[in-house]
Amino acid sequence: MAQIPTYKSQSGLRSGTGSAQLSVPGGLQQAAAAPANALADLGQTGVNMSVQFYAQQKAIERENLLAANYEKFLIGDENNQGFNLIKANAMARGDTAALNDFKMRSDNYFNQITSNISDDVVKRAFKEKYNNAYSSNFIDVQSQVYQNNIDKGKETLAININNATNQFVNGQNEKAKMEGFSQIEKEIDNNIALGILNPDSKDKVLYAAHEVAYKTDLKQQITTNPDGVIEKIENGFYNNLINAEDLNTIKNTALSAVNKNKTEYITNLTTCLLYTSDAADDSLRVDLGGRRI
Repeated sequence: MAQIPTYKSQSGLRSGTGSAQLSVPGGLQQAAAAPANALADLGQTGVNMSVQFYAQQKAIERENLLAANYEKFLIGDENNQGFNLIKANAMARGDTAALNDFKMRSDNYFNQITSNISDDVVKRAFKEKYNNAYSSNFIDVQSQVYQNNIDKGKETLAININNATNQFVNGQNEKAKMEGFSQIEKEIDNNIALGILNPDSKDKVLYAAHEVAYKTDLKQQITTNPDGVIEKIENGFYNNLINAEDLNTIKNTALSAVNKNKTEYITNLTTCLLYTSDAADDSLRVDLGGRRI
């Protein structure tokens, strides 16, 4: 039988007593420390995760606390008007006192709420939200107050111009009439100085006010002297003072008054003549016989 050849080493197996070391990265010391280091890293990761979780929970808690207090500030409670109602009341009143009251009430309610917030972070965040809300809403209230003052000023101006117009129309003499007329311009200048009227609108407003005065004066003259009104209009005295359409209307009214006066005069004269004729005839008959013939 054929023999299977075998390999025989020249020196045989070596013993394990040599100086060669195991191939471990970093050496045995680091390898021995690796499990501990791994546990330490895991522990640090756990700490970090715990801190992050706490921070997130604290942030959510603070957001909820901030939202709850800010909502209370806006809508109020059973003992306090909220910021929204404070603003609404101030705008409804719309005067300078209301503007000051808006600031005082808003600040007082803000201070009341912050006094019950123990978390300084939430307190600072709430203060920032309040400052932003107050600043923007204060502009709204201020604008409303300003507009109300403008409107009230214009109402007062209209009343004063009307009074001056009446003085011009009903003045007992020329001096009194002209004082009323000049007062119209003084009222307009005063309101320009107060900021109620735009300086650029003075000529337009003055013309309109004077036109009303002239028209009122002419219409009143129709009742006493319609012929004089017609004469002034036809002579062009009011051409630059009253617009053509209104001037023509006033003239037609004066013509109607003249015609009415003429008709009434003729009717009254005819009645008077008939009465006089009948009276004379009756007297004659009485004188002739004491009885009607």
